[in-house]
Amino acid sequence: MSLRTRIFIIISLIILFILGVSLILLIVKKKNENAATPPANPGVKVIDAANFNGNNLQTTPTATSAPAATAILTISPLELEKNSVKQLAKIFIERYGTYSSDNDFQNLKDVESLVTPELWKKISGPMAKPPSSSFVAATVQVLSNNLTNWSAGAAEVTLKTNRTTESNGSTNQKYQGIKITLVKVSGSWLVANFEWEK
Repeated sequence: MSLRTRIFIIISLIILFILGVSLILLIVKKKNENAATPPANPGVKVIDAANFNGNNLQTTPTATSAPAATAILTISPLELEKNSVKQLAKIFIERYGTYSSDNDFQNLKDVESLVTPELWKKISGPMAKPPSSSFVAATVQVLSNNLTNWSAGAAEVTLKTNRTTESNGSTNQKYQGIKITLVKVSGSWLVANFEWEK
């Protein structure tokens, strides 16, 4: 092997060694930075969307300390329950009011677990009939909701909605309010009644 080849190999090995050490130092530095970074939203409580009753809420761990300028919001169990009731009313009317003659009453099946047995008897009646032969569809979007009446076992939520109906190729859009009454049955909130504004 010539002297020139030996020098080339030695210089190449030195460069590879320096690159390897630099890469290791960079990785170690990144790990230390990530370990020192606090969570993005310290103290934020996350409610499991599947739990509409406010029971056994899952929360993220809160930070042990927060920067001086950061205010940590805490919500009482009563406020969490009230928010759950409002959310349940919203989910109910959006699912119930959004349907298509092509979906074989799926909107009704989706809300069965959200309503009282008495209300289920009233709203499940159309399932006994065959679906419409002509295409009919509707969509309900909740624009706002307010808790208008509250007690330990009953609540009333008033919602403003945008209802879009499609039938025989024509589309109709209507802004309409609805009042939803909910009751607490065996620790779970259920929709007991609803009434569209005229």
